[in-house]
Amino acid sequence: MRIVHITSRYLEFNAGVKQVLRELLMAQNRLEELEVWIYESEAKRLISPKEEAKSAEIQDLLDLNPQLAIFHSIYIHIPSYHQVAKALKRSDIPYLVEPHGSLDSRAQAKSTWKKRIVNRFWADRWIKKAEAVIYLCEEERKASRLPGLTNDMIPNTFPTVFEIVQEVSSMHRPVKLMMLGRIDPFHKGMDRFFNTLRALSEAMGSEILVELYGFGSEENMNWVHEQIQNTKNVEILFKGAVFMEEKTEAFKNADIFCMFSRYEGLPLTLYEATASGLPILVTEGSNRVEWVEENKNGWVLWDQDEENWGKKLTEAIGQYIKDPMNYKENAIASAKALPTWDEIAESSIAVYRKWGREPSVTSEID
Repeated sequence: MRIVHITSRYLEFNAGVKQVLRELLMAQNRLEELEVWIYESEAKRLISPKEEAKSAEIQDLLDLNPQLAIFHSIYIHIPSYHQVAKALKRSDIPYLVEPHGSLDSRAQAKSTWKKRIVNRFWADRWIKKAEAVIYLCEEERKASRLPGLTNDMIPNTFPTVFEIVQEVSSMHRPVKLMMLGRIDPFHKGMDRFFNTLRALSEAMGSEILVELYGFGSEENMNWVHEQIQNTKNVEILFKGAVFMEEKTEAFKNADIFCMFSRYEGLPLTLYEATASGLPILVTEGSNRVEWVEENKNGWVLWDQDEENWGKKLTEAIGQYIKDPMNYKENAIASAKALPTWDEIAESSIAVYRKWGREPSVTSEID
């Protein structure tokens, strides 16, 4: 079955959705049942299953005659995606939309008026013409602003560079809290994180060390450094961006991973953290609340209790100090229970066959 994953730029690989897509494609290309191509809608390149890239217009994509196309993410790629989607429809090529969290109703609170205009005139039109929307988890489906659309599910898991730790490490003193990701006050909830830290007592503040890892715009970087300077009761170290092996080591050098996001799709950093033996502290927007509660691998901060998050964080740290090994062992066990990329790729075949078309007699590539 010939499929095409569509993204804006794939070869300019970094983190986030492109990291997920690369992991999925590597696993799918190991399957005989799938022939996996990539089309970069903005760079206008077509990438073969052997990762051979060539310049390509939309017509070249149509000439490939895929049985199914899958769009990844939504808002930052809409102009080029809209053109490609119209061309696919005209050629009777079905497509799926995998939003990676961008359809979350909570995400609409940022740049609200712009997104309303985009939704009305562009986004919703081509999304609703998709065969289905592909969600990463049940929580993402429940939070969608378009709940009535036909949908299916293909999950994620942690990157292959992360091997699940086999030995439980000892607790650090002071206890090390870690936050890692793009520096974004609203989306990543960093404003809420600093407010929560400042709500801690001086005594509890002296029990912890906070390490921040990430990168962002100049404006957001200036903002985060200002917040660090204004947080007097807790020592906070900004460590910059880390990737691959450096990120692995950063996880191993922490105690508790914190995610305060207002919305996410299915954040791999939580899986990376638990694979490294870290219990996790998450907000509802992480979309992994049920997973945390079922596996007892961390703590949940509920939106309705935001004014009491300082107290909740204090309780979580106290519980961890009393029994760190139990939390670490539960974290590792929850990571071991996750599907592998090969298993996810295998299960994706049934999803693609459900929504794709039958191969045509002209679909062979020379």
